[in-house]
Amino acid sequence: MITQTLWVDDEYIYKNFPLPKRLDRGVVYSIIQMEQFTSIQDNLGTCLYEHLEDEVAAETLSATEQELFKLLQYSLAMYSANGIISFLRTQFGATRIEERQLDQSSLDAISNGLEAKINYVNKRIQDFIKNDATIYAIATDASCTGDFFSEEETYQGSLFYPADGKVDIDCNNLDWPE
Repeated sequence: MITQTLWVDDEYIYKNFPLPKRLDRGVVYSIIQMEQFTSIQDNLGTCLYEHLEDEVAAETLSATEQELFKLLQYSLAMYSANGIISFLRTQFGATRIEERQLDQSSLDAISNGLEAKINYVNKRIQDFIKNDATIYAIATDASCTGDFFSEEETYQGSLFYPADGKVDIDCNNLDWPE
């Protein structure tokens, strides 16, 4: 499923992070869309993500949902900035002008600083969801399918870390769908 709306744009990212503005808007929007659909949905769970996406598209967010949405925008901007930095490090993202203006250590400093900030904001998002009965009910609805909201499990991009820290390396005891 493609996202209905993008929750931030390139100007929001450039306003909040010292990144070079030379990337094509299409590249930046692709990164934002990917991060919104993967990282943000992983943090919220499918039900709450789809609910908020519908409310944003209809412009009917409640006051409480607007507060949550502001945190989500900042989290999405940080995920996207990290994605942009990863892209800039590739051969596709490098140019002679860029190499003269911004070196790899500058990108590393920004990227390393973002990791802790992303975790902090995501923890605030989880606490916000748990402390609002209406939003928590949407996130944990028994009819939800797909990714589930869990305040105990941490998702960081496409990596999943179980709350107990134990991973079954042999993939034993897994219930695979028939």
